[in-house]
Amino acid sequence: MVIVAPPRTEPAFNGPEKTQLEAWLDYHRATLLLKCSGLSFEQLATAAVPPRR
Repeated sequence: MVIVAPPRTEPAFNGPEKTQLEAWLDYHRATLLLKCSGLSFEQLATAAVPPRR
């Protein structure tokens, strides 16, 4: 499985609130995909922090 990150462009700081919210959510989703690209399935499935007990 290969993760391909979409292009990441910083949204504008002005405009309708809903449009800005959707644009920033897309930006942060693309950031997460960018950071995860290149990881194997095993690395993606590994917890970054051990679970609390």
